Amino acid sequence: MPSDDDDDSPTNTINRDTFVPPFTPLKRVQSLQSREPSIIDDWSEPPSPKDGYLGRWTASRLFSMSFSLLMAVVAIHATGVACMIALMHGKPEDHNPKSRSQRHLRELNAFVTLMPILFATIMGRFFRAFALWRAQKGITVGNLERFIGCQSMYTALHTQLAMRPFSIIGLLIMAIWVLPPIASQAFLHLIDLSDTYVFSTATVKYLRVSKAAQDTVKITQGASMPLAKKLLSSGVFFQMALLMHAFVNSPQDFKGYVKVPSVHSLTPAKGGWDPTEWRHMDHSRPIAYSSLMGIPIAGLKDGANTTANFQFPSRHWTVICSDIESSELNPEEFAEKYNWDRQAFAMDLALPDGMRPSQSFWPMRVMTLKGNPSADAFADRVLDYQSYGLPLPKVPVNVAHCTIGVQKVVSNVSCLGLHCEVDSMLLLNEVQSYDNPVQYPSSLNAEDQAAGVTSNGWMGWSITKSVWNPGLWDDIDKTHVMPAGKPLLEDPSSGTPVQGLRMVLQTLPLASALQEEILVDNITDSDSLAFMRYKNAVGATNAELWLDGNNDGFVSRQYYPWPDYSSIPLEEFSARLETLINTWWQAFFMPAYYETNLQDHPIFDKSNRLIFKNSDPSTPFNDTAASISEPGPRVYRCRWGYIFVVLITSIIMTTAAGATIVFNFLTIAPNVLGFASTYTRDNANIPDSGEGSYMSGTQRASALSGVKVRIGDVKAREAVGHISLTTDLRNPTALRKDRQYD
Repeated sequence: MPSDDDDDSPTNTINRDTFVPPFTPLKRVQSLQSREPSIIDDWSEPPSPKDGYLGRWTASRLFSMSFSLLMAVVAIHATGVACMIALMHGKPEDHNPKSRSQRHLRELNAFVTLMPILFATIMGRFFRAFALWRAQKGITVGNLERFIGCQSMYTALHTQLAMRPFSIIGLLIMAIWVLPPIASQAFLHLIDLSDTYVFSTATVKYLRVSKAAQDTVKITQGASMPLAKKLLSSGVFFQMALLMHAFVNSPQDFKGYVKVPSVHSLTPAKGGWDPTEWRHMDHSRPIAYSSLMGIPIAGLKDGANTTANFQFPSRHWTVICSDIESSELNPEEFAEKYNWDRQAFAMDLALPDGMRPSQSFWPMRVMTLKGNPSADAFADRVLDYQSYGLPLPKVPVNVAHCTIGVQKVVSNVSCLGLHCEVDSMLLLNEVQSYDNPVQYPSSLNAEDQAAGVTSNGWMGWSITKSVWNPGLWDDIDKTHVMPAGKPLLEDPSSGTPVQGLRMVLQTLPLASALQEEILVDNITDSDSLAFMRYKNAVGATNAELWLDGNNDGFVSRQYYPWPDYSSIPLEEFSARLETLINTWWQAFFMPAYYETNLQDHPIFDKSNRLIFKNSDPSTPFNDTAASISEPGPRVYRCRWGYIFVVLITSIIMTTAAGATIVFNFLTIAPNVLGFASTYTRDNANIPDSGEGSYMSGTQRASALSGVKVRIGDVKAREAVGHISLTTDLRNPTALRKDRQYD
């Protein structure tokens, strides 16, 4: 055996110059030359001392590490923003644009857009770094593919769903990649503003209407104001109220005063009458109010979201009608039988035997002319009377039998700003229907009517307060028993409820026909005014038409323009009659309170009297406690479910960003996973790709950027082809559908 030192050995006879590098530009060989200078020492390019070594801090690695640090900082900041937003919960709204809370809100709006991009960037880099580190340590191909295929939401879902079998790792990866759209929406709904309210107690003033009526009577008496003048001013105001159709079903009148509902608009009682039971409004039908005029209220605070609740007592007349019948009267029966002479219609009160002045309800009767559907029947019969002496025709009339009583209530009022309405009531007494037969006496002021009222009107009426007394609730001797059929006229200073009520009923028809009516009296001088109105077809007054709920705009459908009440439901007729009577009663003393504005800081004196524009004091107002709820400062309210989602997502991003930095430190293997240039490594079908194995995918792609490759058949001449990346671009290497591949 020849020795290694034998000069005749074949290896010793070969010259060094006969070695030809397989690829002249291969830098790897140059690197080897740098380590073995004895092999090749005459090459022109000096070798680089850094080529071929792993784990060095190159510019590319420094940039990657810096970007990872930036992503970690942004992820930590997102977590911090979510925590700061959570700390804002319950704090008042801050309008300063430079405040910390406003800055956090602006950042929150930015993260709504940045969250999907930030999450995809951090998680994509994390899965790549983790896969490369695990590949350096050892990992199955399946798991390696699962991690590498997680660069976006689509690729993550596609990779996990395409690979078989499913694994827990794949399910966790899909769950993580579902978070970005949810977290983005969570940032959008992370915090909101909530209204707060400040609760307090305030004093609200209300007018005691019964006392106002008494004071108005005293003022009228002191000024020696004739009844006719007072009736005229109140009557004009009364008719104006009837014509305000827009406020009929409104909880407030045109001045904003609170209207008290009628008993007919309440829900039925649970059992019998109970003064402690709050009865609510029956909203299944239109609400009827006891009067078209409300109770003056002062002291409310205006505000879109300011609410107030208070209660006040009041009294009004309640009417319950038991029947409405039709009748016919001869001309002489108007005055003789019903004392219906000078009024357009008649309203009267009965005084049963043994009635006390403090009686709470009385029988009453309403009589009105009734329309005749026959066009010329009545006029023709009048002509027959004048021409042939035949009897005068009878006049059809409506006769309603009702009960009227003093209704004492406590109203519970709810207000939103200055808009108030009664939502429930206490009925402190019960008005029952009086159905026993009664006698209706002659008018209280029949003698005065005969002396003061002529066919030209009632302007000459000279009666003063001693007869006209709608005060109704003056001091009364409750032990005194009223004689049957004889009202107390001998004590004009005090008056009684029945006296004042009867005067209200008897003057209401006069206030309903204020205009002077010129009637052609061509029959007899003894004919009543009511009969002449019917003969001349003057028509019903606004008050009569008001009682007919079927008339729109106060237009009668009858040829003789008076309504027929027989078809009106009794409860509806009762409610309308109640509204009519109470409106006329309030018209006596309310005009002065409508001249002022109680919603615009009214002035009260020490006695709680409202000071009118002419410096006259009003009736003292009463005070009642009101519960006030006013808007407070708006506060921030966090939605904790969204906070939880954002925090979980932010923590995952922060952890992934930090782990990416750690893996970048621990990994020395070149980043070759998932790059197209990796398929050129150790590929015999690409002979010109002899770049260094230490290069990353992007470095290798840059070095081979000019090399053209294709996925083709590298065994085109064999029966079964083989698919690989190749630089052979000739036609035989093209893939075909009709060819089989191994």
